Amino acid sequence: MIDLPLVRERVDATPFRPFRLETTGGKQIRIVTPDHLLFAPESRDLIIAFEPGGSMHLLSTDQLASLEVELPGDRA
Repeated sequence: MIDLPLVRERVDATPFRPFRLETTGGKQIRIVTPDHLLFAPESRDLIIAFEPGGSMHLLSTDQLASLEVELPGDRA
């Protein structure tokens, strides 16, 4: 499980670097800009992630297995 402060830290990082969230089910969600991730107001564990191409995911932190920051030049 990934905790919300870690996700917030990555979204607020300067400079921002794209990262991937991997769910406990194995799905990888690429976060390409800070605007592609929203934190639910008044919630300690809900996020809304938008992928390039328009897919949207409503996730709780207990569904997140890992967070991996992309290295410069990484794309997939």
